[in-house]
Amino acid sequence: MLHQGKTNAMYFYLIYISTATELMDIKSLKHLLHTSRRINRANDITGMLVYVEGYFLANENGRFKQKLQGRFIQLLEGREVDVRARYRAIEVDFRHYNLDILTEGFVNERNFDQWEMGFRCLDKSDSFDPDEFIDLEIKLKAPERDIYLNPLLYLSSFYHMSKSKL
Repeated sequence: MLHQGKTNAMYFYLIYISTATELMDIKSLKHLLHTSRRINRANDITGMLVYVEGYFLANENGRFKQKLQGRFIQLLEGREVDVRARYRAIEVDFRHYNLDILTEGFVNERNFDQWEMGFRCLDKSDSFDPDEFIDLEIKLKAPERDIYLNPLLYLSSFYHMSKSKL
């Protein structure tokens, strides 16, 4: 349905990471996914959201401890003005904090041209309908190149790193 045919347009992408305010249950993740898809469709934004739970270092009262947390990494792509506006809205979302833009730039074509929001939950995937998320094993296999020049490879590096620790 989305973005049929290729154009010579340049697309802006932005990849950020954040920490979930609390661990996300399946119902909350599905709500987030459906809301994101609706908003992204209306703004011609495509992308991918990865959610993973695990033990991460967290600063508690000046001391670093391992703490069970949820983390998001998201790639948004589309017109620069639309992606930046969407990111500003995401920044104030109560469901996460410590947002950090990892990389941004321009590409000749979208990486997720058929997805308003692809999604993968690395720890809860068995509880999702197959139609609720995409197969990252297929989408994230790409020829080896400089990951900093290709947003899909950059995102896939986090996926493969997280997957190897599960």
